[in-house]
Amino acid sequence: MITKTSSFLKVLSAIVLLLVSIHCSTSSAADSSTKTLFIASETKDCTGVAPMKCLQVREKNK
Repeated sequence: MITKTSSFLKVLSAIVLLLVSIHCSTSSAADSSTKTLFIASETKDCTGVAPMKCLQVREKNK
């Protein structure tokens, strides 16, 4: 009985992995637009709700 359960779990895991990989490949193929963002290596002081450290993000010039 244990080997049947173990075998079933292996098959189920393989099916789930296959479905997830198919979903990921079709999702990325459907979205053909790509953005390039540059992130600074250091954080800077900024203010939101309270003073905090923020990343500096810049979009690639077109």
